[in-house]
Amino acid sequence: MTIRAYPVGTPVASLNAAAGTPTIVNLTTAVSGNVQGGFVAPTDLLLVTTADGTNKSVTLPDPAKYGGSAGDCWEVVNAASGQTVSVFPPVGGNISGAGANTADTITNNKSACYYLVSFTSSTSVWTSQKGA
Repeated sequence: MTIRAYPVGTPVASLNAAAGTPTIVNLTTAVSGNVQGGFVAPTDLLLVTTADGTNKSVTLPDPAKYGGSAGDCWEVVNAASGQTVSVFPPVGGNISGAGANTADTITNNKSACYYLVSFTSSTSVWTSQKGA
C-alpha cells in the first residue's frame, strides 16, 4: 500500500488523482457498532457513503503494522452518509490530543485528513485537519 502526504488545503477532487481510486465504504454492512477497530481503513482515501445510527466508525491503521512514517495522511470523507462518522486512532493512539483511543468526528458532508505525527510499537500520535 502506498501512503502519501498531501499539501494543506488540497481539495478533495485533487486527492483522487494523487491517491488513486478511493475506497467507497458502506458502514451499515462493513462494521458492527461505533467502536474502535470495527472497520480499519484499508486505503488512504475513504468515501463513507452510507452509515446508520449504530454503524458509523472507521479506525485508522496501525503505522507500526503498515510501515508508516511521520507525515502520512489518511483522508476520510463523510460523503452524504446522513450520520456523523467517528474516526478512531489505532489502539493506544491519540488524535489531536483528545486522549488515548478517543474518536474524532466528521459531520455529514464534511471531510478530515489525519496526519501521522509519530508512533512506537504500542502508540501513535495523529493530528487532524478538517475541511469542507
